[in-house]
Amino acid sequence: MSNFDTEAVLAQFENSLREQGFIIDKNIIADGKIHRLRVAGDLGGKTSGAYALHLDGHPAGYIQNFKSGECGIKWKYDGKVKYDTDYKAVYKKQIEENRQKILAREQELELKYLQTADRLCAEYQAAKQVENHPYLTKKEIGAGQDIKLDKNGNLLIPLQDENGKLWSVQRITQKGDKFIGAIRTTEEKEQNLEFPAKKKGCFYTSKPLDEQDEFIICEGFATAKTLEDELKKATIMAVDAGNLLFVAEKIHNLYPGKPISIYADNDIAKNINVGLNKALEVKEKLPAVKVFSPALNKDDVEQKLSDFNDIKIKYGTLKNKIRAVSFSKKLEGNKEPERER
Repeated sequence: MSNFDTEAVLAQFENSLREQGFIIDKNIIADGKIHRLRVAGDLGGKTSGAYALHLDGHPAGYIQNFKSGECGIKWKYDGKVKYDTDYKAVYKKQIEENRQKILAREQELELKYLQTADRLCAEYQAAKQVENHPYLTKKEIGAGQDIKLDKNGNLLIPLQDENGKLWSVQRITQKGDKFIGAIRTTEEKEQNLEFPAKKKGCFYTSKPLDEQDEFIICEGFATAKTLEDELKKATIMAVDAGNLLFVAEKIHNLYPGKPISIYADNDIAKNINVGLNKALEVKEKLPAVKVFSPALNKDDVEQKLSDFNDIKIKYGTLKNKIRAVSFSKKLEGNKEPERER
């Protein structure tokens, strides 16, 4: 068995959470399960931070800020931990027990994903096709026959995997707020029922993958529809920057001979250029992938424009505003990527 200062472990873990932008407004739960917290920039009840912490053996955990778009962090306590003389055998047993717990949680989560998918598929099939919506008007885009409205007037965008199975939906409110998955009833909230929805590796596209000659992947719905209109080609919406790599890998594995392009957001006005950094990760894993981003001038940056829809609305066209880029390191804010040579 092991002995350590639990308060020191929690204090160190909380410091790591704060470094990743977490807002700690409740006690940290160290039960090895995933818990959610607010992060800087979250509004209302949104919780874009996830963590897990266990105190079995050597204290360790996991931290993920979904808003920043950065990869999750594996955390390990670096303070003193004293072990009994037979700690190796005990620790080895704990490792195997933890592995089995993780596997069981993954299997349980996958089952819940399937249950949520059935619920959302039924909702989507019964929903009405959208005719008009404030978000579409604001973004100056059309919807298409596969975009629907839920009973609350939110846009309903189907999210599928590479095999065409619908796993989830993205909802966009009339104010432009976005969220993934099911809406719980009052009774379900009172019973604390959860309906986790799969997003990792899922995407929206208006045309079957096997009918596309090339794959044009971007982050959001407005950007996808803007590029479709400008390029006259189908696009693939990956939902956010953190999902670009997962979507690209799945599509590449299924269609290894077809070209892939990432039309990234250019988040130059932010402290970290998340859009281009995540596109970089795709190109690092899949070197044949081409990366494009909006060519922004000083005025565009001051207005905090970042994606192709922003540019289309401002200039009425993307002509001379799409550029190929190449870069070899992560970009801080206010730094432009190099042009492709």
